[in-house]
Amino acid sequence: MAWGSFSTGGGGGGADTPTAAANVTYDNSKTKIDAANVQEALDYTLGLAQPRLTVTIDAGSQLTITCGDEEITGQTDGEGTFTTNLPMLGEWTIQAQKDGQTATQTVKVEQVGQLYTVEMAYFSATLTATAVAGATVTATCGETVVTGQAAGNGQAALEIKLPGNYVVQATMANSYGNATSNSQAVNVVDNGGSYTATVKFIRLTVTIDAGSQVVISKDDTEITITSTGADQVYLPSTGTWTVTATKDDLADQKEVECTAYQDYDVELAYVKVVFADNEWAMIRRVSAAGEAPNWWAEGDTKPVPLNGKVGNLTLSNLTVDSFILGFNHNETKEGKNLIHLALGKISGKMVALCDSQYGNSVSSGFCMNPSNSNSGGWKESYMRKTILGNSGTPSSPPANSLMAALPADLRAVMQPVTKFTDNTGGYSNSSSDVTATTDYLWLLAEFEIHGTRSYANQYEKNSQAQYAYFKAGNSKVAYNHAKTGTAVVWSSRSPRYTTSSFCYTDTGGSANFNNANYSWGVLAGFAA
Repeated sequence: MAWGSFSTGGGGGGADTPTAAANVTYDNSKTKIDAANVQEALDYTLGLAQPRLTVTIDAGSQLTITCGDEEITGQTDGEGTFTTNLPMLGEWTIQAQKDGQTATQTVKVEQVGQLYTVEMAYFSATLTATAVAGATVTATCGETVVTGQAAGNGQAALEIKLPGNYVVQATMANSYGNATSNSQAVNVVDNGGSYTATVKFIRLTVTIDAGSQVVISKDDTEITITSTGADQVYLPSTGTWTVTATKDDLADQKEVECTAYQDYDVELAYVKVVFADNEWAMIRRVSAAGEAPNWWAEGDTKPVPLNGKVGNLTLSNLTVDSFILGFNHNETKEGKNLIHLALGKISGKMVALCDSQYGNSVSSGFCMNPSNSNSGGWKESYMRKTILGNSGTPSSPPANSLMAALPADLRAVMQPVTKFTDNTGGYSNSSSDVTATTDYLWLLAEFEIHGTRSYANQYEKNSQAQYAYFKAGNSKVAYNHAKTGTAVVWSSRSPRYTTSSFCYTDTGGSANFNNANYSWGVLAGFAA
């Protein structure tokens, strides 16, 4: 055994250090020292002068202290300390273990009689994981799993006791089981370090009438909830989920494509049998799906409040019923999946909006053109651009136009329609004069009302169709919106082919014509 260089004189201190040198005697007259006596004194001195080691670490830690072939084992006491003599000089390795944690440190022992102290600590780092409030968060490294609960701020502070590459993930309990978030890898290497990770769920918010039974399904997975109006559901996987809601005799269904771990929203609504009971957004949704004829019929009405100045007419909370003229009207030319409506009716009577200059020659207001001319036809008419507002769009309607007087929810769903009309005017009667315009509000053409051509360009009807509402035999007589007992003339967009005038429908409901600069009633069409 290698003991290093020891002195038999006084040591460096310590409880077991001798106060005087050992008494080694020998006889000078003899040529030989008593070796046994010397060795006994040396052993005694070395025993008292051994260096001592005190280790401080968590109470109950198992210690293994080694140097070469020497090994000392022990356990820290309740105060976290362990003291032992070291039988030799050299570099000693101290390894502590507790609850799967390991800490290692070395100490160089170079003097006998010296007390060496070592303070040790196990590895500790903080990993703050952000998920959602209430989620169970885990950080996994091999067989090591650290678990925590996300607080109200969505964060869970995890104490990491072993370094390594951790995978962070979270779970949320649902009525059907647990939904799992995506994962994030975090390499925890620094003792005392702080680390962060963020994980996300596939979270779907379903909005539908409270009390609805909602089924969210994909493949063999089915999640069922009773709606409170707006509910969050944590989905277990990406993919296309079908959301079905039912209540009483009503139902709605949508698909949600969930391609990533993020938030999704789906809003369902029920189609009402009574046309007027539906929001305009729902009406457009049913129309776009091509289902409108399965729910409603020509002539069904929905109130439209009008507010604002239209030409010379000021409207203040005037409610006019819109009514359905037809479904998918002339769809190959005008557009598919559209409901065509007219504005409108009051107390069941078809009405036209009339200004104070009704029946007179005017330079503004409800005339087709300020001058007595149909040049430029419908496309260039003052009525189309200015009074109805087709120089703008429903999202940006011109001031003092009928489009601007419509409520925002209706304007939000108004669809552009391709209308074919004589857009030349000036005594035109050829096929090339009939061209398309894109309109949000329009006047009805002669053929669309009457189903025959009387005064319009003979080629208009080739690109038009009579509206189903009038084809069914409903009255073509319109009344003054302010005097519903008084029948009025209402304008058509069709130019008269032999004069500078435009066609109209007279007070008896027949096709006729008059000067372009006369103020007549306005009965406008639109589509949703």
